[in-house]
Formats: sequence, structure tokens, C-alpha cells
Amino acid sequence: MTDLTHRGARDAGSISRGDAANLLGFRDVATVRSAEAIEVQRVPAAAYSDWGAAFGSLAARADSPNPFMSPASVKAARLFVRDDDLVVLAARSADALGRPLIGVWVLRRMRDLWSLGVEVLQTPLTPKYDCQSAPVLDREHAEAALDALMRHLRSLPGLPRLIRATSWPVALAKGLPSGVRVTFAERWSRAILCGDASMCGEEQLKAGMGGSYKKRLAQERALHRAGHVDVASLRKADAVAAFADFVALEHSGWKGKAGTSLAHLPSDAAYMRATIEAHAADDRLSVDVIRLDGVPVAIGLVVEAGEGSVFWKTAFDERFSRFSPGVLLDMAVTRRLFREGKPMLDSGMMEFTDPGQQIWAGRAPLARATIDLGSGALGWLAGLGLRTRHRLRLLRHRRGG
Repeated sequence: MTDLTHRGARDAGSISRGDAANLLGFRDVATVRSAEAIEVQRVPAAAYSDWGAAFGSLAARADSPNPFMSPASVKAARLFVRDDDLVVLAARSADALGRPLIGVWVLRRMRDLWSLGVEVLQTPLTPKYDCQSAPVLDREHAEAALDALMRHLRSLPGLPRLIRATSWPVALAKGLPSGVRVTFAERWSRAILCGDASMCGEEQLKAGMGGSYKKRLAQERALHRAGHVDVASLRKADAVAAFADFVALEHSGWKGKAGTSLAHLPSDAAYMRATIEAHAADDRLSVDVIRLDGVPVAIGLVVEAGEGSVFWKTAFDERFSRFSPGVLLDMAVTRRLFREGKPMLDSGMMEFTDPGQQIWAGRAPLARATIDLGSGALGWLAGLGLRTRHRLRLLRHRRGG
């Protein structure tokens, strides 16, 4: 397996750092100084399954932990994706004691209708269900680590030079190496919770929800008057067992009627169950449930990495819509995260969704992005397919489809 070491000016002979920066395409001398101490390697997917502790340490040092880059997520994906199609890149600080992990990025080789049959690298691995594309980067080395990961990816023989990222942070467009082009399609602002640890959960909800806070409290009291209400956060084996309730609850609503629920899609359900089992085994997943007289009225799947969480999927009983059970579940999860001292949550919402419908006031600008590492004519062809898809999606959205 190719293992390229990014050592910047060390390999530049006796030339100056400034000249090395120009030759290597780095943006400035400071980046050369950072990049020369970074080593990047492609890790076999099977071996990466054992990197749980290393990934956990990195996620704790990252501003965007992204659980969909974790060994647990890759372990689940391997049941459905060939190992040869999984590209796992790891960046390490070469000079620091113990060579700590400072960057991880997981991508998948694939081709489909929207790439016009041209092979691309997809991130995340399953965009239909996973909602974060960004690599996990140590916050103190983020720019240099991203630079090194991109350069290494571009250097590997036999891999596509075009990346399709379905949830790319717009801010990361500024951290790409020279010669790498990024094109945005759909853009949106995702609601996020960046809690103030000095506040309690209720104070945060009141501040973030504004005038709707009292209305939701009234709905919460009304739900309690309707019967016995139980709010639970299930983990490990209990979380895995609760997936059956989630599938049933989702199927009872509009997705079941439309034929798009997991109950209609056994292969999708198998993937989600495998992902839940893998994260639950690491105790990095919670299934939050609101029950009324013992019957689930709202269920949320929350995946964790580092100090952050992602609200992965949610389902609620539409017969109780007058109580807004989905919003009440969001509030319950927020309170739990504050109690646990980890008030960081990505809502996971995708494009064409109004962030104002969420109870969290933070915003993260995202986009569907095409990242061109120098793909040439094939990249232009694949880009044409992706742009066509974008136009069709916009047309469908405007028509209310």
C-alpha cells in the first residue's frame, strides 16, 4: 500500500522554505513548517476496525468529531461495501511523542447515474443516511492536516481524482491545497447546538427557542395529562433492541404510506442496524425515547464522537402531532446532553429544510460539493452529471415534490 510522507522542506534539499512553498504548492511558509511534520497513510479497512481508541482520542481534540468517519461506521459499511472500495486515510504528527493521530478521512469509490458512470470518491460512505462529509481534524493542526490528506489522496495511483461530498462545511473550502477546486451545488444552514456549559439545559432551551419555548412547555404538560409519560435514553444492548421500535414507528407515518420507510427497504434497514450495533458496542450511541403509557411516541437515534453528537434519525407517532412529539424529543435530548456535560449537537438536517424549524440557534453553513483534485476530462463529465442532478433537485423542490 502506498504510504506517502509529507515532509515539506526536508525533501527540498538546500532551497529556502519560501522556495519550497512555491514548488510544493503550499499557500505559505507556515504551512510548509506544519506539513513537514505530518505523515499520511492509507489504512486497510479491516485494520482500521481496531483503531477505536485512537479515533476517540482524535475526536476529543476535533471541532467536528464526525462519527461517520469512525471505525464503528467503517465496520458497518464493510458488510455492504467491498474493502477495496473503502479509502481510509490517517494523518499523524511525525515529530510528536507517540505520533498522535491528527486527521482521519474515509471515502468510498463508486460510480452511478449521477456521475455518468465515471468513478468518484464519495463522502460520507452512505449519503442517504449519513450527514457529515468532513474529515476529523485535530483543531490545533486542522489546516495542515487537511492539506496533507488532500495531497496524499491526489498522489495515490489508481484512485479517482474527483470527490463528491454531500455535506461539506463551506468554511473548509479555504483550507484546500493549491490546484484543488471545489464547486458548490445546494447550500443550506444546518441548525446546531453549541451549548454554553455555564448554563443549564433549560436556560439554553429558553434562550434558543425564544417565543416558542412557552408553547412547547404547554404541549409537554398536555402530553403528561394524556397519560403516563416516560423519557428514556437507551444504550448498548437496550439501544440495539429499540431499533425495532424505531422501524415500526417510522413505518406508521408518512414514510410508510409513501413506501420509503425502512420496513420497505430491508437492505437499508440492515445497514442501519449494523451501524447501530457497531456504535452501541463502543457505547457511542443513544436511542432517546418518549413513551406514553408504555408506547413510543417519539424515538431519536443519536450518534456520538468525542464531546459531540449527531441527531442521526428521528421518528414520531403522527397521531400525537398536536403535542409536537418530535420537538419535545429534541428538548429531551438537549436536556440530557447538558446533564452529561456534552452540550454539542449537530441536528443532521439536510438541504431544503428550514433551520428555523429546529430548536437550536447555532448555524453551520454546508453545501453539496464537488472537489476536483485534478481529474481532467473525466472529472468534467462527472461534474456535468452532478450539476444536472442539482438542477433537477431544485426543480422538484420548487414544484413541491
